[in-house]
Amino acid sequence: MKESNNKELNWKMILVFVAVFLVVSQILSDWDHFKEGLFSAF
Repeated sequence: MKESNNKELNWKMILVFVAVFLVVSQILSDWDHFKEGLFSAF
């Protein structure tokens, strides 16, 4: 019982980590485009 719970927790942790990583990378790439637009505007 404990072992399966640990495996479930690990899967959830991995999924959350991947989701956060994807969101952060998306925000960073958008931020780069935003900075480029900001600098080209001046």
